Amino acid sequence: MSSFWNSGGEDVRQKIDYEADLPTGEGFEPLPDKTKVLALVTEAGIGEKDGDRYAFATLEIIKPAAYAKRKLFPRFWVYDDNPHAADKEKKRANDLKRFIKLDGACGGKLARKDGVPSNDDIALAFTGKQVIVQVMLMTPRPTEQNPNPDSVQWFADYWAKGQKEVPEVEASSKKVTKKPEYADDLDGDQVPF
Repeated sequence: MSSFWNSGGEDVRQKIDYEADLPTGEGFEPLPDKTKVLALVTEAGIGEKDGDRYAFATLEIIKPAAYAKRKLFPRFWVYDDNPHAADKEKKRANDLKRFIKLDGACGGKLARKDGVPSNDDIALAFTGKQVIVQVMLMTPRPTEQNPNPDSVQWFADYWAKGQKEVPEVEASSKKVTKKPEYADDLDGDQVPF
């Protein structure tokens, strides 16, 4: 039996540039605090987690080039309360403000509509629009379960493309990824289930 990875008598895995083509598995470092990026909204709508609904957008960074193609995933708890928020009313009020700012940066279609925006309304209003996003860092308070919490990104403000300057930045040094060893651990007719 020939290998799945064999093409034209050659193991295609040998042609991969592991430093450029495959993720390190370590994730990305958060963007620096108060970074402004130009991003394209690639998806938007209403999501659900454990029965609680929120509005979301997926944004792909265009500029600065050092962060290009990275994605941002803002959520807006404007439908149901965030079950993890200490002050649910304050969280909803802040998310509603940020949601309306994103709407304004995308042309303000939702704010001009009467009633509660549907999944389709959000998708049509946001998807395909370029916006400037201010990315902030926040370090949660230490708890007994997590005495050294990692900083998390949040998205403080949104502007229409061209309203703010998005400066280029130096790219951080890329982490080196080791080339993985491949073991053919299945013999002929063995099926792993």
